Amino acid sequence: MIKLLLVDDHPLILEGSKQIFSDAPNIVVETLADVQTFSEVIIHTQYDVFLLDINYSTICLWYVGLAPQFAYYPIQLYDVQ
Repeated sequence: MIKLLLVDDHPLILEGSKQIFSDAPNIVVETLADVQTFSEVIIHTQYDVFLLDINYSTICLWYVGLAPQFAYYPIQLYDVQ
């Protein structure tokens, strides 16, 4: 079972992203709309994967950097025209 945490301040993005993973039987998705509580959440709950809003990456990665068990693999998705 994979525990996934989605972090974004846009409710529509959170719900849409959560819906993408809803059919995957081995992924449990939780969402977080408030980046200020990110540090508290990751201290009390263990996740396998974080998907972060790119605007939060610096703040969130500072917290993740405090915990060496996390690996960081930046991925940017955008439309090239």
